[in-house]
Order: sequence, then structure tokens, then C-alpha cells
Amino acid sequence: MAEFMDDEVEDDPVDEDVQEDEEDRKRKRDDYEADEDLEDDGHDLLEENLGVKVKRGPKFHRVRAMEAAESDEETGGKKGRKDIEEELFGGVDDGEEEAAPRPDKVQQKRPSDRAPRLHAQDEDMQNLDNEEESDDDSFIVDDDGQPIHGSKARGARRYDDAALQEAQDIFGLDFDVEDLEEAENESDSEGEYEEEDEDGEVIRHTRRKKNRKSIMEVYEPSDLEHNLKTQQDNEIRLADQPERFQLRSIPVEAPKPPEKAAAELLEEARWIHRHLFDDSTLSNQRAAQKILRDLSPRAATSIKAPADGGWGIGGDSKAAVAVGLDTESRIMKIKEILEFIRVQSYEVQFIVTYRREHFEPEFTREDIQEIYERDLLWMQLQRRRVNLVKLMTKMQDYLQGVRLANPSSELEEGDEVSDEAIEQVRNATTLVELADLFSEFKMIFGRHLAGLHTFDVGKKPARAMKKEKPVKKEEFDEDGNAIVVEDEPEEDAADDDATAEEAAVTEADRAGHKRAVRSDPFFLYKQAGLHKFVEKFGITAAKLAENVEGMFQINEIESENTDPDVFAEAYLSTRCPTVADVQKGAVSMMAWLIAKNAHFRRVARRFFIEQAALVVQATARGLKEIDENHPCYGVKWLRDKPLRDLTDDQYLKIFQAKKEGLLEMKIQIPLDREGQSGKDLFMAKVIPLLTVDFFAKEVTAWNSLRVRALEKAMSEILYPAFEKEVHEQLLLEAKSFVKAQIRRKLFQSINVAPYIDAAEQRSKDEKWEEGPFDLSDGIRVMGIAFEDVRDAPGYAVVIDGYGEVLESVKLPNLMKMSAERGINRDDMEKLTDLFRDRKPHAIAIASETRKALDLKDALISALNVLPADEKGSRNSPPVEIVDNLLSILYQNSETGRMEFPNHPPVLRQAISVARRLWDPLLSFTQLYNMDEDILNLNFHPLQSQLAKEEFKAALQVEFVRRVNEVGVDLNRCISHPLTHGCVVQFVCGLGPRKAQHLMKIIKQNGVIVSRNQLVMICRLGPKVFVNCAGFIKINVDELSDTVTGEQYVEPLDASRIHPEAYEWARKMCVDALDLDETADGANPSDAVVEVLEKYAQNPDSDVLEALDLNAFADELKKLDLGDKLTTLHEIHDELRERFREKRAPYASPGTEQIFEMIVGEPITEYRKGRLLAPTVTGLDTRCGVHRLGMRCCTLRKCPTPMTGFVRAARTRLEKPEFVFDHQELNGGMDCKGYLCFVKVYLDNGVSGGIGLENLSDKQPIDIPQERVKRGMIIHARLLEDLDPAKFYGKFTCRSTHLVDKDNEYKPQRDRYYDVEAEQAAMERELRKRIKLVPKTNFLKRVIAHPAFKNVNFEEAEKYLSGAAVPAGEAVIRPSSKSNSKLTLSWKIANGILDHVDITEKDKENAFSLGRRLTIDDEEYDDLDEILARYVQPMATLVGDLVQHKYHVDSHGGQPGTTRPQQREVIDKWLREQKAAMPNRIPFCFSECVTAPRRFFLCHLPRDSVREEFLTVTPLGYTYRRQNFNTLNHLIKYFKDHFHEAPPAQMGSTPHGASVTPGTGMSLSGRTPGIAAINQAFKSLPPNVLERLQQAGGSTSRSTPNVFATPRTPQSQYNPNSLTPSGITPSGATPSGAAPWGKAAQMWQKAMTGQPSGNTPGTPGSIPATPGSVSTTTNWGAAAEAWVSGNMAPPPTAPPPKRPANPDSGDSSSR
Repeated sequence: MAEFMDDEVEDDPVDEDVQEDEEDRKRKRDDYEADEDLEDDGHDLLEENLGVKVKRGPKFHRVRAMEAAESDEETGGKKGRKDIEEELFGGVDDGEEEAAPRPDKVQQKRPSDRAPRLHAQDEDMQNLDNEEESDDDSFIVDDDGQPIHGSKARGARRYDDAALQEAQDIFGLDFDVEDLEEAENESDSEGEYEEEDEDGEVIRHTRRKKNRKSIMEVYEPSDLEHNLKTQQDNEIRLADQPERFQLRSIPVEAPKPPEKAAAELLEEARWIHRHLFDDSTLSNQRAAQKILRDLSPRAATSIKAPADGGWGIGGDSKAAVAVGLDTESRIMKIKEILEFIRVQSYEVQFIVTYRREHFEPEFTREDIQEIYERDLLWMQLQRRRVNLVKLMTKMQDYLQGVRLANPSSELEEGDEVSDEAIEQVRNATTLVELADLFSEFKMIFGRHLAGLHTFDVGKKPARAMKKEKPVKKEEFDEDGNAIVVEDEPEEDAADDDATAEEAAVTEADRAGHKRAVRSDPFFLYKQAGLHKFVEKFGITAAKLAENVEGMFQINEIESENTDPDVFAEAYLSTRCPTVADVQKGAVSMMAWLIAKNAHFRRVARRFFIEQAALVVQATARGLKEIDENHPCYGVKWLRDKPLRDLTDDQYLKIFQAKKEGLLEMKIQIPLDREGQSGKDLFMAKVIPLLTVDFFAKEVTAWNSLRVRALEKAMSEILYPAFEKEVHEQLLLEAKSFVKAQIRRKLFQSINVAPYIDAAEQRSKDEKWEEGPFDLSDGIRVMGIAFEDVRDAPGYAVVIDGYGEVLESVKLPNLMKMSAERGINRDDMEKLTDLFRDRKPHAIAIASETRKALDLKDALISALNVLPADEKGSRNSPPVEIVDNLLSILYQNSETGRMEFPNHPPVLRQAISVARRLWDPLLSFTQLYNMDEDILNLNFHPLQSQLAKEEFKAALQVEFVRRVNEVGVDLNRCISHPLTHGCVVQFVCGLGPRKAQHLMKIIKQNGVIVSRNQLVMICRLGPKVFVNCAGFIKINVDELSDTVTGEQYVEPLDASRIHPEAYEWARKMCVDALDLDETADGANPSDAVVEVLEKYAQNPDSDVLEALDLNAFADELKKLDLGDKLTTLHEIHDELRERFREKRAPYASPGTEQIFEMIVGEPITEYRKGRLLAPTVTGLDTRCGVHRLGMRCCTLRKCPTPMTGFVRAARTRLEKPEFVFDHQELNGGMDCKGYLCFVKVYLDNGVSGGIGLENLSDKQPIDIPQERVKRGMIIHARLLEDLDPAKFYGKFTCRSTHLVDKDNEYKPQRDRYYDVEAEQAAMERELRKRIKLVPKTNFLKRVIAHPAFKNVNFEEAEKYLSGAAVPAGEAVIRPSSKSNSKLTLSWKIANGILDHVDITEKDKENAFSLGRRLTIDDEEYDDLDEILARYVQPMATLVGDLVQHKYHVDSHGGQPGTTRPQQREVIDKWLREQKAAMPNRIPFCFSECVTAPRRFFLCHLPRDSVREEFLTVTPLGYTYRRQNFNTLNHLIKYFKDHFHEAPPAQMGSTPHGASVTPGTGMSLSGRTPGIAAINQAFKSLPPNVLERLQQAGGSTSRSTPNVFATPRTPQSQYNPNSLTPSGITPSGATPSGAAPWGKAAQMWQKAMTGQPSGNTPGTPGSIPATPGSVSTTTNWGAAAEAWVSGNMAPPPTAPPPKRPANPDSGDSSSR
């Protein structure tokens, strides 16, 4: 550094570079900066690696040009080195002294290229520098003994206490304060100055104007906000108002104007009283009220919250009246509390501590907090109410002005704001009521808001013409000092009224209402004149509200006699062109009038809240994810659960599940199930009040319109609005319960006294007053922490009485310990050595895993063997298990990294564990910082549902209470800022900003020896001082070395006694000692000291017991000081023991608490029946000898085979001889015994076992080892509650227990659980799953063929369905049915595919192709043969059919076309052809989509279309059991035989069924029996029956052989040739039966006009003979036709002329 200075002096003369250009100078400055940065970085690197502060040489600010007047002669010759350094650099950077700039010297600015670093470590280093310097400065004191600090070397400064220097402390050492100050001292105006160069020539320079840089311009706004350095933070910091009052959403302020303050406070007190006592919650929140009562116990008699917990905050005020406390007295006390808060600016904690007599016994401390929070709601209501009144008043004046200015305006009679409406707004008591009034106002006057705004804007120029003067405004600089600046002129106060409209609209918009615009339907319908139609409804919204409120038709309905349809014709317009549109618009207008009427909304809302119920349904995702361990398991299906039955945070759990997509919920009024009207309860009761009970067409029509309007108003407007309001209120109540739970858990954590109290008691027992274990310097705690990783090291650390680290050790093998081997010997030696060296009073072990318990036992055992002098007593020191959640958060937080940057995370965790036992309150408050680390702690499962500000506010309430109860030692906070300084922000009246400012001032001025110095030195305002003084502790004993003899130390400053009560405390001490305070030299403070000394020597002293505090209180009351009896008792107790500990003494955690620490869940979660997923860790075996209580043989090995073990397990060696035999076998060897249970383990450390009887429902289990194996994860239930001491439970995995159909183990369901809805949903889900179940996967085959593809059914269909794939294309693929099958898929037509199974035989393996392939018993050699002989012929035949001129495309290529749809297309085509040529019989072909390879063959002989089918086979077409090689042969046969009935077997085949080639088709699918024929015969008319009998002969008694073999030629019918089954042995038929031969001939003749028989010339034709029956006649069809009655009797007239046969010409005809 010295060489650097020499070079700088010699190489950089003063005037050499004056006229250099700007670039050269900038380059040199950059070089200078780089060199110096290297120096700083080197020191920083050393400090970072060594972990200690390295002493640095003096750091110089900037080079100053020497003055010409300071020559060598004037200074007496050549200057020394130090003189040059001092002159050039302006002195060293000592943190306080800074070089003063000289206006006549050239200053060289050194830019800083580095960004500011926001590290607290830099702040700590700067603070250390300041402390060292303050020690040096304290050697020089003034006349009063106060140290004289170094004066500021710089000239005129703008700030007394530079905020820029403070910014350097906060943002790091890289912050260049001098750059900003240099810029501030530059002249703001341009000018010139002269300077001489080396030759003595005068050079003229121009001074440029430079802008002043502020801290706001250097740092990002987010950084300033994070470090509380914004302008608003400065205002809050310096304002004489409690910081938390200023940070409230609406800051606490006194009522204005002051003369109306009393009236407003009384009105507010009445409003708070009504809501505090009379408001009931929608849900059941008794548990939350009980928690709050436990957090704030009542000191005296209670009027609220009786023992049953039935009422309390928000409870019933009748209970208070019952105990004799009238309402008015409570209201006056609330008014007094409000005066404390709003007028005197007392925080809640100050009131509950020093103003108890003003609220007890009527209210608790929690009630005072509730009153404070209600005050915020009142101020919100008051603001919105005032804004709405202003808006309505302005609207009233505006409308009156419009009428006066333009009498012919279009204003209507209702366009007037009445005084009653304004008064209703003034009397509104809730925000909801105010929103209702604004909603009604907006609907009526919304169209005038634009004109009102224009009217206001027109007023502004008149005011603007007045001369406006600049306004002097007070602002704050970077130091927080007040400065006066001139600002733009403020607007007139009346301008505030101009924003009333916007404010009111904004507030209403927040309530969920939309702003009225000209496109509002109500306004548009009103423009159309429909409001006059609405007047004919016979009742107004206001009258309807009166009827509904009384549930009686108070106002009768004036029904019109004119039909509404006729009446609506007079209102037709372009907007409403039809009668229906007019009625629809009128219904909408009436619905809006009903829904926006404030009175009706209030009545309907009350009914909705009373009757509304909750309906919950699980979604498809919820059915899968909501299991037994989910918090919503018992409420995932709810039906009409009343809101009052919702408890605690139940609604919040349901809402969270809804946000996750697991549940759907709705709040609605249940249906009227008794009335069966299909309406909800409200509509069922209101509709009779809206209708006229008279049965006339016109009356019914008007009733319908009114009911439609009401339904529209409720369903579309009011019900959704009410549901939203109720939903928000239920959320608010559920969140209140969560916040109460959070507060209770935090209270349980921080309401624990430091461990020193327990150590002091042990000190008395063990006589630690002298020796290494004395508590004079506080308690020392050893903390041990480790990670749940086998090779990860552990750490142990010892902290002193101030929480600072004394020593730490690394334990590399700590996690390798086990219950059998214990701790590693080297690690144990390190622990014992650390214990011997530092002698901690207690040991804290982090509750990471169950190994913490093993470590505790091993450590106790190791310390027990130490000598008594090394451990302080004969007993080992206490070893405690400490919850490590806070410690894990600390080790990963920025706070932990800043405090211990070079420590590994586990070591930081060990430090936090020790501090948690040392002082829990300080450990928790340390994480309540600007990084908000405390919010990462898990206080409640639903804390994520709270807004961040809500969460912080709940924690802050408890921190403020506990910190102020304990008190804060400011001097200790200054000396140990990292461990103690975090609590200052919670002192009453302070906050983060004020605490930061206060500690900075104290640090600059040394210690605080008196509370008075908070005002004299720290400059606290009177309001802030009054709030915080009583909670700040000045420890006199620790100040003995600091306080000089002339300084007075007030002993009461070390107590909770407030300075305002010091005189009373002194008076009590003087009277107790019976001293004469009027004597010369008498000092009441000496009496206080004497009393305190007596109690210090003997805590049981009765020096103050003789005082009559009641008489003292009476005297104070006579002096108009109020009732101070409670305060006097508090002073009495405080004099006995100053700042006595109010927190609960430390108690070692019990087994349940330790279980919760290690497992992370309370023991109550491990109830009987809980379903878990443990891991099998092994199988436990035992010897059967134990069952008989005989000698153990577990060390003997049984050589018997496995069957022997099974037999032993079954018999369990129940007989003595079995035992002896068992022991005699191969004596001396181990016996594995029998398997008795399965060992399981949970990840959280819980272990358990499953007995063989609970392993499976199948008993006995012969070989359990085959059922479960090590490492297997199984599902199991707890058979009984878990044992927290052993971390052990008994499980079962029997199927009957897991399914639990009887709900023996499952969690209890809600009593409104909708079981039917759940079952229906599960059935729907099951059906859906069945549809979505993927088909069986196929085995991929190794087949080399172009047509083979390894694809599934869907992929093959997708490929063949492509438009580019031609018909006849085939794909051979693996079959999903078997590995010995293939599937042939080929395309018949677009949308029609055929799938054929190919069976493989003689396969080498599962992947290869079989040597023989078969399809329908036809064998093929390979796949090519299948394509050639099977697919190609059919593809050709199909092509001929499709290309035929009579082919009809009935499916359009759509695979999903149904058979009726196809028939519809076919029938339409045939009828069109028939209509074109009536004398012909049209016919056509078409594919059948549902049955591949089958085609429709339909024709239209007369009026009905007849349907038949033909089948395509590799051999040709199959039609009527006959095969045809070509299509022409088929058509020829059809034309010859179309009139014949098809064969009986050729009936319709079910859809999709395949038809075997060559088989026939049946119309019915069955052959009718003789009974059907007899039934058909008997159903004939008498005349037909007589003609048949005559034709067949009356003498024949034989039954015709209707079952003759088809196509068998017979020359004559022989009735005795066959006897059909089911006939009598003789073959006789019942009497009256006729021969069937002639009857058949008659039927045949009647149907065709010719006798029975085959047509000549056709294949297989047989000449008909008289009396013979044609074999081609379908007798079954004939009989069925007779049975169904579809066949007309034979005609008596000659048969009609037979039409022409269908020919194959160019048209189809018959």
C-alpha cells in the first residue's frame, strides 16, 4: 500500500491532467478502481476462507488536489509522508470521520462498477468497526462525562444522521456513500472557475450542472422495500404513532372532527357490541372460541363463554344479562377501549397490561383484540357509507338542477333521490346492506351517472380560474429528517366529493356488482316502454318484500282481466318485435326490480342463510384419489347438509378439494319434498304470495308471468349472489379456526420458559453456586444434530448463556450407530471431551429419526461413568429430545447462512437445536424477518389456504403478547443483535422500522441506562414512548461497569412498572418501610432499593404485605385518577419479583410428544383401523417350547425337513413328548422354530408385526414364506392403536379387513353422507372402466410376408379404413385369442371389414408360422394360398355386386350405420323406382354393414318391400341354400323364384352373426310345430274353414306330413307315411281338423294365383300332382302368417292376373 501511495504522489501531479479529455480521465479512474478492488477482494477472500476478520491497512477515499496556497514554505518545508497522505486522501475511512470537500479544489470522482451487495455479513463487519471506534472515542468525554465522538470533517452536511451511511451498513461495503455526497455538494447551477496550470497560466473551466443522486436512484425499488428504506418507511419510522397502527389496511386515526369524536365512538361502540355479542356464525365454531379462551384466560368473573362453550365471541348476549351486567355498561366500556385505541393511540397489549381495570371483568384480552379488529371493519363501513351518501346527495342535487334548467326534460316521476333513501344509507350497519342499497341505486339512477360526471367536470374550470398558490409540503430525506418543499397546488377540498361516485362504485364493484352502463338490459327495456307493462303485474317489488317478510299476503295482487298476450301487442317495437319478446322483456324487468330491491334482498338472504344446505359430490378424479387417509373421505358425498352442522375447518377442507378438482360442491336451498312441487323451500312459500287463487285463463297467464319473474330473479341473480356471500363467510369462519389453531401451536412452542429456570432449580439441589457449573454467565447447552443418511456426519456444539457458539465438533460416524453396537467409540470420545471442556448444563438432541432415542440412551450411559466433579453431580446431565423442524428451517434460511456462513448446514442445525432449548422465544422470533422464514414452518395442514398477510398477522399477535410479557433488554439486544435483537420489533408501539431505527441510535450513543433516555436520546415520541416504556427492561446489574457515578439509574426501570406509576410504587415502598418522606434528604427511590434488596435476600419476605391497597386505590379515585386497584396489585407483585417469568416452566416431552416429533404426525392419527402401506422387513420365528413354558431350545437346530416345520407350526409342540423329541434331534444345534409373524416397517420409523392368523383369510397357511417376502410393500390395517413408547403396532392384511364391508375399521362418515349417490357414481365409473379396458395384448410374431403386420385390431381397422386402400386389400395380423391363431382382416367396402380366424397347426414355437393353416375346416399350405383361394375370389364377387347397376350404397361408407338406417335408404330407392315404373318390380343389392359378406336383396312387388340376403363365399354366391358361380345366374334364379316363399331355414340371422357358406336363411329362425299350425287353422274365419273342409274332404282324419324332407319327390301324399312327434300314437287329430293337403293348395293358390308346385323349367322342378304338397312351400311361414293374422282369407272372386316376371332388362318390373 505504501508503494502504491508513493507512485500516486509522484506520477499523478495535481495540475497535470486538468485539461485532459474526458476519456483519458475516465480510463485512469477505472484503472485506479481496478487496483483498489484487487486489494479489497484479496482481503475479502482471506476473510471468507479463514472465517475470521483480517486486519486491513487504512483505506483512502479519493485523491484531492492540493491548494496552490499550501506551498512548502507555508508548511515549513517539505511535508512528511503522513502529511501528504492526510492531505491527498483526506484521512482514513474510520466509519465516522470523512474528508470535507473544498469548493476551490478539483475533486476526482471514483466510480463504482460493482453492484451493491445486500449481505448482512458486510453489515456485521461495519458494525464491528463502529464498535471499535466508539471504544476509542469514549476516552474523550465532555463536562458531563459523555463521550465526545469524532466530529464530521466534511463541511456543510445536509443530514444529521445520514441515511446513506445507514444504507451502506445495510447494503454492504460496496455502497459508495461519497459518490452521492460529492454529487450533492456539487453546485446545482452552471458557472465558470479559474485555475493555474504548472506554468502559471490561468485556465478557465466551465462547471456543469449535475443532478443530485439519491438512494432511490441507486438501488432497485424492490431492494429498498425489502430493507425498509423507502420514503414510506421513513415516514412510518419517524411518525409518533405505533407502527402497527400505521400499517393497518386503514390506519388507526382519531375521529374527525374532534368535537364529534365522542358521538362517533359511542355509535361505533354500539355497532361493535351488537356484532360482538349478537352475531352468530353460520357454521359451528365452538372449538375456535374455546381455543381463543384458552389463549386469553379471564382474570376475574366471566360473563361470556360459559362452561359449556355455547357462546362467547359472537355468542348470545342474554347470558351476560343473566349475570347482572347490563348492555349499556358494556357499551361504555367498549367506547372507553376505542378511545384508548383511536384517540390515545394505545396498542392492544398496552391496554391489556396497564388498563385492565377498564375492561375487566366484562371482557377478556382476546375481546380487546377482537374490538381492535372490529374497529377496522367499522372504518371500512364508515368510509363506504360516507362515499355513498355523498354520491346520492350529488345525484339529488343534479336531478333537481336538471329539472329546474329544463322543465321539459325526459325525467320520470321515479327519477328522484329521496331523503329516506339517503337516511337508509346512513343507518346501514353492514357492508352487505350497504351493497344492497347501492345496487338498487345503481339500477334506478345508473343511466344518470355519466351526466353527473359531466356535471362535476364542468365545475372544475370555475375553481381553476382562482389564483392558486404553491403548497408547502413536508417530506423526508434519506436520513429521515423533515424538509419542506414546494409542491403543486392541492385541489380544493370539494374535489374530494367529486370522487365520491368513483369510490362508491369501486366499493360496490368489490362487492361483486357490475357498473351500470347504457347497454344495461333493464335500461334498454325501459327505453322500449316495457316498464308500463310491468306495472300491470299487479304488485311491486317493495310490496312483495313486505309479503315475504310476513309470509302472508299483506298486499293483495291487482290482477288484470285482459289477457297478457293481447296487452303485450301494444308494446311491440323493433327491440321486441313479437308478443313473446315483449313478455320476456317484461319478465326480465320485473326480475331485476325484485332482485335489486334492498328490502327483498334482505328478507331473501335471511331465509337463504337459515335454510341453505351443502351438497357435495366427488368427481371422477376424486373417486380415485380420496381414500381413507384423505381428510375429505367422510364428506365426499353430502346431501343437504345444513350449514350450522359444518364444524371447525371442515368447509375449508372441502373447498381445497374442490380447487384440486376432487369435489364439486354447491350451496342451495333444499327442495320442498313434502309439497312435491319440484320447487325449493323458498319458492314453494313465496309463489302463493305472488299469485291469485282464481281459475281463469287471464289470471293463470298473469300468474305465470309473475312466477317466471320471481324464478328468474332468484335463479339468475339472487341465488348465485347469496351463494357467493355464504361461501365467503364460511371460508372466513373456517380460516378463523385455522388461525386459532396456528396461534395455539405457536403459543405452545414459545410459551416455554428458558431452560435456565430448570437449571436454576437443579443448581439449588446440586449446589452449583460455585464451581464450573455455576449459572452466573447463564446456561450452556450442547446441541447434537445429524442427517438420516448413513455416511453423513453429525455435529455437536456448545453455546453460552447468550446463545453464542463456544465450540463444535464433527462426528463422522454418528449415523453408523445401532441399538446393538451403540455409538462409534471415536465419536463418543469427542462428545465426552466436549462435555468435559465446556461443561454444558443440558444436552439437546435433534429429533431426526428414532436413532435420536438410541443416541440419548447411549449418551446417558457414557456420561454416567464420568466422575461427579466432571458432570457437576452424581447424576448425568439432562438429555432432551428437541423438535428439529425449526432447526431445519434455520439451517437453510438466509438468516442462518448470514450468521454462520462457513458452517455446514447440519452444524447450523445443531446450533438452532441448542438455542431452542436455551430460549424458545428467541429462536422463533429470529425467523420472523423480512425473508418471512417463519411462514415455512408447518403449523397447520391448511395454512396454505391463508393469505400471507393473514398468516403473518396471526403469528404476530402471539409474538407481540409473549415478547411484551417477557420484556426486552435493549442493551443486551445491542450487544447480541443476532440472537436478541429480533425481539425488539414486537415491543408494544414499535415495529420492524422503528426497532431498526431505535437500535441504530442506541448503538451510536452507547448503552441505555434509563427509560428516560428513550425520549432524550432516542427521540421517541410521547405516544410511542408510553406504549413501549413498560416493556423495555434496563438491567441495572449488567450496567454497573458502564454507568458513571453521576448518572442516576432508576431501579424501577428493571421492572414491568410503567413510568406513569413510578410515584405510586415509591409511595408503596415508603409506606411499607414506614419512612418519613418529608424528612430532609429523604429519597423515595432509596426506599424502593431497600424493598427490592429485601425481596432479593428473602423472596418470602412480607415487607409489602401490611399495605392496604384498597385504601390507596380509594385515594387515587378521589383524585379523579380512576379505579387503579388492579394496577396497584400489579405493582405489588412486580416489586416482589421484577419481570417474573410468566411462561410455563420447561417440561421434558412425553412419549406422545416425542412420537410426534420423530414421526411428524400426532399419535391420534394412528388410530385403530388406519390403512397403511408398510414394507416387509423379515419373518420372525419362535420355538414351540415357549408355549409350554419348558426349557428354551432356540439355540438348537432342528434337522427335520420342511414338513416337520409345518407340523410343528400346526401342533406348536403342544405335547411334552413332542418337545422332548424336538430337543433330542441333533442336540446342541440351533432350532429355527415355527414362523409366528411377519415384521413390517414404515418409512417414518414405526414398526409392527402381522400374525399368521391375520396374514390371509385362507387358513391355515402352510408356507407363509411364499406369500410375503422381504422388501415387499403390502397394504395393512392397524388392529389396535399404536404404542407411542415403542413405535410399534399390530397389523392385519386379511382381505376381509382390508375391504371392510361392515365399516368396522374405516373412518366414520358424516351423518349426511349420500350413500345412494356414491353407489350410483361407482356403478357409472365401473361401466366406464369396462368400456375402456384395453383388449388382451397379442404376442408379436416373426413372420416374413408382405401382408403380415404386427398390429392390433384398432390399428388394422385404421389402416384398412383409409380412403386410399382399395377394396379387397387384406392384412394378416396376430390374434389376441391365442398364440396359435392369426386373424385375416380384409376390406369389403368403405366402412365394412371382415375378420376371419386362421388356425395354425404344427408350429415350431410361439413366434413362428404353423405349417398347416385352416379356415372353416378348409386347409391351406401358406398365407399366399389363403389370399389366392380365399380372399381374391370373394373380392371379385363383391366387386361384381358393387359395380352392378342395381347396387345401392345404403351406408355411405360409414361403419356405424345401423340396419334400419340402411333399410330406409333402400326402401326410398325402391319406391322411387316403383313410382317411375308402376308395372315393374324393382329390386336392388346393398352391403350389410352389421354382417360382413352378406348383401341385401330387396324387391318391391306391391306396397311393402321384401328383404332377403345373399352371402359371398369363395365358391360363389349363396342364395336360398343354393350356390351360384356368377351374378347373372343368381339374378335369373331370383326372377324365376322371387314369388316363392324362402326356405324355412333361411330366416334372418342375428346382426353380426356369420353365415356358413352354403347354408340357407330363415325368416324366423325356427320351424313352427303342429301346435302353431293347429292354432292357425282354428283362427280361420268360419266361411274359410268350411271351404277348406269341403276341399280337403270331411272323412279324412289323418294329419298331413308337413315335416316331409325337402326336395323329396312324392307322387301322392300318404298320410300314414310319417307320424310327427307330439301326435297321439294312433295318429288321430282332434275332432274338426281338416286334411291339410288341400288347405295348403288353397293357401298357395290364394297367394300366387296358381296351384302349388315348382315353376317349370327351373332347376329341381317337380311336376305338381293333385293332392301333393310342394316341398318348396314354406309351411312354417304359412302357419306363422295365419297365427299372426297377416294373411287375408282366400278371395272368393277369381284371383287377379299374374303380373309379368321380373326381367333382366334395363328396368326392374313385375
